[in-house]
Amino acid sequence: GTGGYSAALRAAALGLEVVLAERDLVGGTCLHRGCVPSKAMLHAAELVDGIAEARERWGVKASLESVDWASLVATRNDIVTRNHRGVEGRLAQAGVRIVRGSAGLTGPRSARIDGYGEVVARRGVVLATGSRPRMLPGVVADGLRVVTSDDALYA
Repeated sequence: GTGGYSAALRAAALGLEVVLAERDLVGGTCLHRGCVPSKAMLHAAELVDGIAEARERWGVKASLESVDWASLVATRNDIVTRNHRGVEGRLAQAGVRIVRGSAGLTGPRSARIDGYGEVVARRGVVLATGSRPRMLPGVVADGLRVVTSDDALYA
């Protein structure tokens, strides 16, 4: 996520050799299933509200036929994709090596990355574990009546 790739970029800028273990997509929840896509959707909703306010309050002769959901989703996905490519490009340009897989500490300066093996750090290790939706005890997300943020954005 943002914390992990920001730390990786800073470490690389300080001249350190950096390996970034990523179990999902670089950019994490914020970029792919949280902040960025939700803000894109909220912006579209604000535009719709703005048209209604312009008509009702300011006398603007405007109407809204409908929202093209497929186009809105495509725009949201394009924004996420462009940002994802940008983050990966910045990491590559900084010399950060991205290794796909979950990582776990094996010592004070070492970690094992699934499908890759052991990595030993000269100076230190940064843990940026990311986030996932959390459910209340006894409540199960079914994607219909009880939804997670992932369900709300991509259902």
